[in-house]
Amino acid sequence: MKKYISLFLSILILTASVVSCGNNTSDEDGNASVKSDPPIESHNSIDKNEDSTSGESAPVGDNSADSEASAPSNSESVPPSDESTPIEDESKTEAYKPQGGEFSFPNGLLILNDRCMESFGGSYDNANLYYQYVTEHKTKLGDDVNVFSLVVPTASSIYLQEVVIDGKDFYASYGGDQVKKLSYLDDLFAKDGDVVSVNVYDELFKHWNEEIYFRTDWHWTQLGAYYAAQVFAKSAGYEMEKLNSGYYKEVIKSADDGTQLGFLGSLYASTDRPKVLADNPDRFFWYEFNHEYTVDYYDRETGTTLKRTRNTCYPTISNEYVSSWYMTFLDADNNVCKINTGNKNGKVAVVFKDSFGNCFAPMLMSMYETIYTVDFRYFTQNSVEFCQNVGATDVLFVMSSFSAMGSNCLNIGRMARR
Repeated sequence: MKKYISLFLSILILTASVVSCGNNTSDEDGNASVKSDPPIESHNSIDKNEDSTSGESAPVGDNSADSEASAPSNSESVPPSDESTPIEDESKTEAYKPQGGEFSFPNGLLILNDRCMESFGGSYDNANLYYQYVTEHKTKLGDDVNVFSLVVPTASSIYLQEVVIDGKDFYASYGGDQVKKLSYLDDLFAKDGDVVSVNVYDELFKHWNEEIYFRTDWHWTQLGAYYAAQVFAKSAGYEMEKLNSGYYKEVIKSADDGTQLGFLGSLYASTDRPKVLADNPDRFFWYEFNHEYTVDYYDRETGTTLKRTRNTCYPTISNEYVSSWYMTFLDADNNVCKINTGNKNGKVAVVFKDSFGNCFAPMLMSMYETIYTVDFRYFTQNSVEFCQNVGATDVLFVMSSFSAMGSNCLNIGRMARR
């Protein structure tokens, strides 16, 4: 058995199998609809930008366009068809308990009991580049703009801690020293102090026994994003509304008759739909806000043409396409979105993100008047000029550790030099 485990783990540590949200389209009413399950791509690959296309709208980075781009004339009402429930109390933490039990390695992924995870392949070299590129943004933006780095750990960094089966340390062999590399990044930013590095690992680890990561998808949940946003708020000196404050309502993905639906995400699809995951689907939920706001969605090609305005961060994804439900958060990986929160505090955030930022950005709504989300993998504008044009007071880099310490980080440097 030990020989079997060692053989597979030596192969797996070289493999970072990655699932990305796929493209989506909208129907005539503006509701998101998915034509197929999202394709499987490499997390560490650099996404290729398609040729830019011109549009009639002024660039989103131009403040003069705000009045037109934000006009709600084409906004839609998206009443939650899913079950809404009040949020009663914050969850209690308990001591971490390492998991043993059954494991398998389908298609280069690890299934431990009823949770599927990926190996981590991020490198120190790419961590150095990420630090360099984020710091470059701070230097060019100057002292009047606060810059934050928030790197989201993957599930394996938490759920493989202290996992030893048949004498084999799964974290040492499969985790890729992710926690050490996250600490290394924190230390890099701490040396000069210009960029605030927001360490969310410790807070997430405290809540290990809650639904902070999906078990069948590689993403975190919005509960995990909420805990991370709390850490950010403290680092930035902001007050953040609590889950049980009445500011939010939990919405659970449900059938028309109110029956809760189970979520089987991208990792389930990538492992040939094993029974152990099918029998233990995730709960799919999000936190809607009990006040009016709008979201402007711009085209994916250039991020300058307004495509639609909605009154929610969570457009409806068909129940039929179960593995694509993560696209509920900000309508998947749009180039640029603008959240008009309704607050009047003059605070403007620009969040450069990958798909992990999709469920994080809405948790900032109590802190800012305007939030721009920018997917750095597809962005074709100059990122520094964009931040200056929209009057950013805070700039956040929010992404998975795969992006920060994989080759995706090269795009962060490129967008600052266009």
